[in-house]
Amino acid sequence: MSIEIERLDSGVLTLTLAHAPVNAVATELRKVLMRVLLDAEHDEGVKAVVLTGRDGIFCAGADLVEFEQGHAFDAPSFHASVLPFMFGMRKPVVAAINGRAIGGGLELALWCHARVAVPDASIGLPETTLALMPGAGGTQLLPRAVGLERATALIVSGAIEPASSFAGTRLLDAVVEVPRLIEQASRIALEMAAGSQPLPHLGREVVKHSQAQGFLEFAR
Repeated sequence: MSIEIERLDSGVLTLTLAHAPVNAVATELRKVLMRVLLDAEHDEGVKAVVLTGRDGIFCAGADLVEFEQGHAFDAPSFHASVLPFMFGMRKPVVAAINGRAIGGGLELALWCHARVAVPDASIGLPETTLALMPGAGGTQLLPRAVGLERATALIVSGAIEPASSFAGTRLLDAVVEVPRLIEQASRIALEMAAGSQPLPHLGREVVKHSQAQGFLEFAR
């Protein structure tokens, strides 16, 4: 199975992406993730979900082989099915970023309700270095997480930065060492589960910039 599932006594369901070699969001992984999230949403014994990755990689984004073969958008669609469903869940999903979270992998984390990362996790949207653009909400959610100017610079350059450089932004709720990662993510998830609905989410935030239109014209 492309996802390892562990149910904690606290009511947290831990999902570990395990799709070698880089946990890309291939069709197989999307199918399993969609099914597991759907089950979790309707399982009264599950209070919250923590999403992480195996072998020091959270998720490296799209499966480029599937792009070449024309299967990258096979159902369930990452863009139109998996991510919107996660956004609308009654139960919080918290990303525990244990390593590389780039491209669609970062977008997967951005669509979660909160994010925790280890200091040296690699964060970025490098699609422009492949002559592509982030296509799963990264251009909209990253500015809400780190501000319009920094997000624009990251997207245009395709730069990848350590998670520690995003401490104190809305991108990360906490930066912790590996031994505390799942514990911290679970704690935040349970706190959110005990709070009010709807759950907080970057998609509900507003991009704040005093001269947003002028900056975007300058960037263009």
